[in-house]
Amino acid sequence: EKRPNSHCPLYIATNPTRKSHHGVSIGHKQSHSEIEVRIGDGRNVESIKFKHDRVPLDSECNRTVRLVRENEGRVLDVWVNGNHVGNKQLPKVGGDLYSGEGGVVFGNVWDWSFTGTLGSLTMQ
Repeated sequence: EKRPNSHCPLYIATNPTRKSHHGVSIGHKQSHSEIEVRIGDGRNVESIKFKHDRVPLDSECNRTVRLVRENEGRVLDVWVNGNHVGNKQLPKVGGDLYSGEGGVVFGNVWDWSFTGTLGSLTMQ
């Protein structure tokens, strides 16, 4: 469990690092005891970290990220193995998260690669 291996690196469109970026990224660094979610709508970027119990790399783990548009912003909830680890109101990122460019990339969030077996990935 060392660089560049991570539990859950994934991004949609781009890994939003600047206000002008559209996208969502999940996972940065190893993600064995913390999960980072970054959200960009082309006007603002938010980076939220949720701490959780350590998960060994060689064990099955379910990470659920729910991002819902609410009013003029969004609400973010995260679960790890069924345990709710955090909730964050994001009133500044209410714009479009996808600009029609890019796609879904599993791995390569700031050069972190996925290590493990992907059981399933669901997006709604």
